[in-house]
Amino acid sequence: MTTRLKWMTVAIGTAVIASTLALWFLWLGPQHRVLIVGSTTTTQDTGLLDVLQGEYTRQTGRPLRIVVAGTGAINASLLRGSWYKETGSGQANTLRVAAQFAGYALTDEATWNLLQWQGLTGNLTVVVRDSARMKNPYGVIPIKAAVHPKAYEEGALAFAAWLTGAAGQAVVANFQVAGKPAFYPDAGDPNA
Repeated sequence: MTTRLKWMTVAIGTAVIASTLALWFLWLGPQHRVLIVGSTTTTQDTGLLDVLQGEYTRQTGRPLRIVVAGTGAINASLLRGSWYKETGSGQANTLRVAAQFAGYALTDEATWNLLQWQGLTGNLTVVVRDSARMKNPYGVIPIKAAVHPKAYEEGALAFAAWLTGAAGQAVVANFQVAGKPAFYPDAGDPNA
C-alpha cells in the first residue's frame, strides 16, 4: 500500500469515526424527560387535553404525555336501587347511556355542549344549570419525587407553573366546545 493510500485510508477512517461519535453524542445529549400527566376522561372528551399538550410542548419545548382514567367509583351505600346504573366510564359515555335509557346524569358543561353539538344527547335536556351550586373545579397536583421516587418532579412543577400562569390560563380561557367556553380559568382566584 502506498503512503498516499495509507493517509487517505486514515483520513477517511478518522472522518467516519468522528462523524459517528458526533452523532452518538448528539443522540446521548441532554434530552427532556417526558412528563406524564394523569387526567379524567371528562377533560379528555372535551378535547382540552390535546390543546394543552400541544401548546405546552410548543411553548416550552418539553414533551408531555397524557394518561386518562375515570374519576373513580361512586359510593354504592348512598346510591341503592335498581334504577341506578353505573357506566364505569367517562362523562360522554354516561350521557349516551342516559339518553339511551331516558335517564338522568350529572355532567359538566363542556361535555354536554360537545355531545349536544354532535347530536348525541337524544331527548335529554338540562334540568339544573346553576354554576354556583354545581361548581366542578379542576386542579393540577405535581407529584413529589420524595413520595414517588420515579416521579419527574421538575417537569411536574414546570407544567403546573405553566398551566396556572398566564400562558396556560389563556389556553383554558380560549378553549371552546361548540362555540361556547368549556372551562373557566381561575388560578389565583381566592374565591375559586
